[in-house]
Amino acid sequence: TLLAFRIQCENKDRETACLCQLASVIKSTCRSTDIVGRGNNRYIVCLLAETRRYSGELAARKFLKLVSQKQSESYTVNYAIAAYDGFTDIRNAVTDVCKNT
Repeated sequence: TLLAFRIQCENKDRETACLCQLASVIKSTCRSTDIVGRGNNRYIVCLLAETRRYSGELAARKFLKLVSQKQSESYTVNYAIAAYDGFTDIRNAVTDVCKNT
C-alpha cells in the first residue's frame, strides 16, 4: 500500500519545517520494513510493505492522529492511498495516488 501525504502550510516560509515535522512523525511510527520518502516540497510518501488497503487506511489514520497531537507548526494534511493488487502496473498506481492528493 502506498500513502501520499500532502501538506498545506499556513506560513509558506515554514513549509520545509512543516514537512519535516510530518516526516518525523511518520518515520518514528512506521515499521522498519516500510519506506518513507519525500515526494517534493509538499509530499511525504510511505510505502507500507505487504499491507492491504484496509490496514493502510488504519495506518494513515494513526499517522494523522499522532501528527495532530504533536503538531507545533500550523498546517493541514491531506492524504491519498493506493493499494497494489498485482494486476496494475505499480508505476501507474504511484502516479495516480500522487495526482489525487
